[in-house]
Amino acid sequence: MKLRYTHILSTLCFLALAGAIQAQTLQAPQQSQKARVMQTIGLTEITIEYASPSVVDGQGRDRTGSIWGGLVPWNDENQQLPWRAGANENTVISFSTPVKVAGKDLAAGSYGVHILTREKAPWTVIFSHNTSSWGSFFYNPEEDALRFDVSPEEAAMHKYLTYEFTDREMSKGEISLLWEKLKLSFEVTVDLHALALESFDSQLRGINAFTWQGWNQAANYCLANSIELEKGLAYAERSIAGGFGAQPTFQNVSTKAMLLQQLGRKEEAKAAFEQAIPMGTVFELHQMGRQLISLGEKELALSTFEKNAQLHPDTWPVNVGLARGYSATGDYKKALKHAELALAKAPDDLNRTNLKSLIERLKNNQDIN
Repeated sequence: MKLRYTHILSTLCFLALAGAIQAQTLQAPQQSQKARVMQTIGLTEITIEYASPSVVDGQGRDRTGSIWGGLVPWNDENQQLPWRAGANENTVISFSTPVKVAGKDLAAGSYGVHILTREKAPWTVIFSHNTSSWGSFFYNPEEDALRFDVSPEEAAMHKYLTYEFTDREMSKGEISLLWEKLKLSFEVTVDLHALALESFDSQLRGINAFTWQGWNQAANYCLANSIELEKGLAYAERSIAGGFGAQPTFQNVSTKAMLLQQLGRKEEAKAAFEQAIPMGTVFELHQMGRQLISLGEKELALSTFEKNAQLHPDTWPVNVGLARGYSATGDYKKALKHAELALAKAPDDLNRTNLKSLIERLKNNQDIN
């Protein structure tokens, strides 16, 4: 009896295994091969995963001229199902942070991409919350996350359907679908500064909180971009004297000084500059003067260059700084004098060539900044 029971159990296990094996399919080369493209815009990672069909079919036949309105039918009364924006499974686009797509808000996450194609009207791009379906066969408009219209354009020939980031800036990028002789593009924008500050606050709760450099980097970001100056000042003060790892250095005290200057707190800024300047090297003071010019603080920049010359006389590049400071304040005669003194002590050909160019501009009463 026991032997018979064991035999039955073995048979059932074999049948279950056979069924499981039969349900599996082998991985094999696909005509429309999988592709993936990723781009960072600011701090936002954007990824597109898709299957890339060819203009040439599996039998080697060229389908140029019969893709649009043929292989990909126009959406009209006879074709209600959207195109899958690729081949095989869903084309999926993912955003690591909230974004705007074609000017519309979209939450961070992954979305299935579908497109309503039309012969003589803008196409409609659809982002669906469903990312796991096979193409558009199971598309459900109730799962739409976003819709927007965009008109296709003529483009250079692309044998394979391709997604590209065709234009990029720090806070925005253009995504293009290119296939055959057509391009469909839309813009993605991010709230760059808000995301950066959110990221800083998160990072400054970890190991970066225990050094003055991390806090100062965040403060400098606010200063350089003229955003959230009060928050930037709080970062700078935490870098100087906010606890473990904090210490006054030329870098963080000068950052605090420039933030105070930008906030209009002139007396406090003056005290911070006086604290910072003796700690600076000749090159750090030179760079601070240049930064002040970029912030529109021309008189303060000249004063910084003059103090640099007093602290580090006859040192490269104090005369370059004085030339820039006097030029910024409109005294081209004094600027020319110091530019010529700098030229005599230029350390290499690159600096000599650059100074000769600046001297020619100063002779024509042109600002060199």
